[in-house]
Amino acid sequence: MATTKTDLSTTAAGIADLLNGVKNMDDYQSLMKDLFKRVAERALAAEMTQHLGYDKQCCHR
Repeated sequence: MATTKTDLSTTAAGIADLLNGVKNMDDYQSLMKDLFKRVAERALAAEMTQHLGYDKQCCHR
């Protein structure tokens, strides 16, 4: 799996954009829940690819 260098200024700008939509605690909790879900899904997908040799893109026939 190839790694790419992330531009931290772009990442910081993206985070700032996400936080601009947060107006109250419910918005914050919803954002954190969504972010946690996305990170967990990516981590599990990477683990499937790296450790088990399963690549979701190559196995759909």
